Amino acid sequence: MAIAANLRPAPMATQQQVEVLGLVTEMAIIMRNREERDRQLQADLAATKERLEAATADFGRRLSLAEARGAINAAMGAAAPPSPAQPSVPQTATPIAVRASSPAAPAANDGVRRRYRVQAASPGLAMLSEVDRTGETGSQLQVAVGDDVPGYGKITAIAQQGSSWVVRAERGSIQ
Repeated sequence: MAIAANLRPAPMATQQQVEVLGLVTEMAIIMRNREERDRQLQADLAATKERLEAATADFGRRLSLAEARGAINAAMGAAAPPSPAQPSVPQTATPIAVRASSPAAPAANDGVRRRYRVQAASPGLAMLSEVDRTGETGSQLQVAVGDDVPGYGKITAIAQQGSSWVVRAERGSIQ
């Protein structure tokens, strides 16, 4: 700053020219650093936006599953389970292992392989309905990856395949 205060509009001496070039160089460095910070802020903003969109989409899937579960319970005459007071959106975009609040209880092992149909699902979580011989739906199971399903074993994956959801287990798939 002191150098700039001593500059006068007139032919400059060599030392003054060197000082002006030094100031121009400092300004160029400041501008370059600011541009780098701007680029980094834009990249951070884009990454945050992607994480937020992923978390919002995950929350939407979970909410849809909860609404579907409530609708199924209401249609079957059961009381809908209480909804959480404050649903939370995960802070990270990393996958989260989802566990059902109560794992599927194994039914009596009568040697008959039960048939199930996926009623609603989201990544890692599904609502299955038992299908009887007439094609009518019966009892429901909320399952997550790692739960046991009678007749199928442990759930290995819950994923969307085309427009439908598939629950893959050790001994077969449920659609």
